[in-house]
Amino acid sequence: MEYSRLMSAWFREAGPVTFLVTGSKAEGLSCFLESDIDIMVVHNSVICIEDGVNAHNFPREITVFRSYSRMTYSGHCRLILERRGTMTYLAVADALCDDGYGRELLSSDLYVLNFLNVMFSEDIVHHHRSGPSTPSTMYVSLPKDLVSAFRYYCLDILSKWAARPRHWPPSEVVHQVVSLGAFLTPVVFKGSEYKHIEWRVYSTMGRSN
Repeated sequence: MEYSRLMSAWFREAGPVTFLVTGSKAEGLSCFLESDIDIMVVHNSVICIEDGVNAHNFPREITVFRSYSRMTYSGHCRLILERRGTMTYLAVADALCDDGYGRELLSSDLYVLNFLNVMFSEDIVHHHRSGPSTPSTMYVSLPKDLVSAFRYYCLDILSKWAARPRHWPPSEVVHQVVSLGAFLTPVVFKGSEYKHIEWRVYSTMGRSN
């Protein structure tokens, strides 16, 4: 969508980001100002990978995190720094914390706070977070729901999900979801002991063009 391209260019100072319009706007079910706009903000200088994926498959400037799902609830994980890229984004660098074993974890809470400090200008007012999203209002009358996310290379996880027996969604939707790939969003499982450092696997039918 043109809106996604314009937003990506406008917020370029926040880093190399891609805006994906999701929800009813992406599906063409509502007009521009009929309701709020659901937007996933994907930071392109960070990649997350599952076990078995080689970090060297990605350009050296990319920062790579490996997901760690042991002792976490289904669909959630923690992110361990695998390789720091040559172009480290400040919002990511300032959200790293020690896990007590010499490894660096990416704090979901700190990342969101750092990212929003860069993202919001005097023309945008943000409200209290609701789940993965941060509701905001642009130019007084344009409501948006922003979700921060990283691309997640997890073909094994997606393949297992696609292979599950199901009546819904239909197979063509399942194949499309797999082809679009997965993301990780800063959402913790309610009651988790790993609060503030947990991430949730997310897939979307959003569009960037």
